[in-house]
Formats: sequence, C-alpha cells, structure tokens
Amino acid sequence: MSRETDLAWAAGFIDGEGFIGTRRHCYTSKRNGERRDRFSVVMAVSQKRIEPLNKLKDLFGGTIGIKYNDKSKAVSFYEWRTNSKNAVKVLRLLLPYLILKNLEAELILNEFVSQISIVGGKHTIEEIKLREEFHFKLIRVRREASLNA
Repeated sequence: MSRETDLAWAAGFIDGEGFIGTRRHCYTSKRNGERRDRFSVVMAVSQKRIEPLNKLKDLFGGTIGIKYNDKSKAVSFYEWRTNSKNAVKVLRLLLPYLILKNLEAELILNEFVSQISIVGGKHTIEEIKLREEFHFKLIRVRREASLNA
C-alpha cells in the first residue's frame, strides 16, 4: 500500500474503533510525597485480533498491550497505544483523513499542543490547571458530539 493509503486506512480504523484524547495520570512525587496530576495526549485502539494493531505499530510506533480476562486468564483483547509527542505526530499525519474524531484531533493540535507545552518534566500549578481545563473541555465536546450523532 502507498503511504497515503496507509494513512487513510489508519484514520478510518481509529475513527471507528479508537480513542483520541487526553488522559489524567495521578502520581506521588518520590522526592516529597506530594500528589500530582499529569495530563497527556493519548491515542488507543482495542481489538480482539492483533493483526490491525501490529499494522498501526509498524506505521507509527507505540506499544501493544494484552488485557486478560480476570477469571479465565485468557486474552480478552489487545490494545495499541501511543502517547505524548508521538501521539501528536500521528494526529498531524491522520488529521486530513479523520471524519468522526477530527474535532478531538483539531482541538488537541490547535489548543492543547499550541497553547500548552507537551514537553515532560515538572509543570507549574498554572500549567496543570490549563491541562485539566482542556481535559474536561474535550470530554464535554465528545459527549455533545455523541448526543448529536
């Protein structure tokens, strides 16, 4: 397949089966025991079959995890995921082809990335607050879109 065909396929697959957004991570600082929130850009797709996820990994990197059934210990599904800078890079490539999730992608690229640093490290209280506000804005936009669909 050509690169353009691969990008169109990936966008359609993620449009139908995936998640584009931000995730909140709570952690405790090892230095001072202070509890902090972090927010990062995330793209993920879960599937029973691993083959399409391997293709996403080949195209864009990321990781594939396995989720097991708690009772039987059998594989429940696989999940491809990419975060932070790589997720932003992938969003930029897929944006022209996204249909259902183009609003989330545009908001992330135009607001989160351009107005809020995605570089890791220690963030100020103000930066964390901006990230949190954006995180909840994206959730509201997603809910409104699903209600209007």
